[in-house]
Amino acid sequence: MEGIWTQEGLGKLRDCINSGTGLELTHFVLSGSKGLGSLNDFSIDHDMTASEFPSQIFRAEVDYTYIDTAGFLTVMCQVAADIEETFYCNGIGLEFQDQMGRKWLMAAGTVPVQQHCTGVVNSFEIKLPILSDVEDIINVGFEPEDRVSNQQLSAAVKAHDLDEDSHSQWKNASGAHLLFLTNHIGMIEKERKIDSEVRNQTGIVKLQNRGIIKGCNISVSQDATRNINISDGVCFKSGCIIPVDAQKNGADIPENKTSETAYCFIYLNENGELTSTGLNEPLPENTVKLYKAVVPAGSTEETAARLEGVSFTDLRRIEKNYPHFYSNPEITYIQLLKELETDRYQIDLTVLKYEGSDFGLGDVKIKSQASNGFSVFTTGIADNIELRWNICKKQ
Repeated sequence: MEGIWTQEGLGKLRDCINSGTGLELTHFVLSGSKGLGSLNDFSIDHDMTASEFPSQIFRAEVDYTYIDTAGFLTVMCQVAADIEETFYCNGIGLEFQDQMGRKWLMAAGTVPVQQHCTGVVNSFEIKLPILSDVEDIINVGFEPEDRVSNQQLSAAVKAHDLDEDSHSQWKNASGAHLLFLTNHIGMIEKERKIDSEVRNQTGIVKLQNRGIIKGCNISVSQDATRNINISDGVCFKSGCIIPVDAQKNGADIPENKTSETAYCFIYLNENGELTSTGLNEPLPENTVKLYKAVVPAGSTEETAARLEGVSFTDLRRIEKNYPHFYSNPEITYIQLLKELETDRYQIDLTVLKYEGSDFGLGDVKIKSQASNGFSVFTTGIADNIELRWNICKKQ
């Protein structure tokens, strides 16, 4: 049994797509007559609504739906076994009913033969065309020959590089065969794109593994304008343990002559020296972050020589037990290129290169995963780990 979408149904589909809500076919309605007798003509009309569906003799919930191999939405409707009344049907309508009882006629179809229903073994299987977009569906006619336009046929031929002979064979084929091939090609292409772009994704990310083992506290200088000091300590970076000497007046906090609050970062540079960024500048590569300073508007040498009003936030990653184990591992979040519909997917990680010794590499572990990304951390002492990740959705 074949059917078409109605204008009322397509309108409801558009509303659901625009609002991001789901929609399922909930009920089916039979048209016909109870007992023996003449049947009224039943014709398919795109403009038919739920209130206009003719000769409603039976209504029940849809059993289940699925997409068949030809790309048809297939709806299974079964007459309950406890129905004792005999009736004949010549048409079927598919409805969506919301929680308030409002109804929309989503699709309708004719029964190929006048079907005798007693409710013992009777079932209806109605198939609806699912094309590339809503505009295509609106232009679909009821007869199979009308369902594949020349434009659709040419697009399918071009997309799959068919020669002229094949093209002619397609033109001479039956409308139903054309519909099957066009939909089947469309489903394969859609699945291929989903496989290549969504279900399988890959990328490269760099994991940094550095911090402070002890010390490296900062304080405001009392003998130099807008300067800070750092106490001695030990840091780890590039897979190595590095001592840090105490530095007096090691870095200065930039003035903020604007009318808005600004910030800067305080860090150890590649040589282990205390340094600060300019206002609103990011941390440079290959450094060890220490603090973030928030500098209020109008904070200058004249107004805040001893950094009055400047606040410092501690950003140090402190690992007192390095290199034996971490109490505060660096977590790196990896966002998927395209969000999946589930968080059930396989993650494969490959280390491409890193800084440090081979025995210190350790393992890269997955901490958590969601439909839009996952997070990882390392158990070793290696730094600047370049990692290739690949995800594959579980089928």
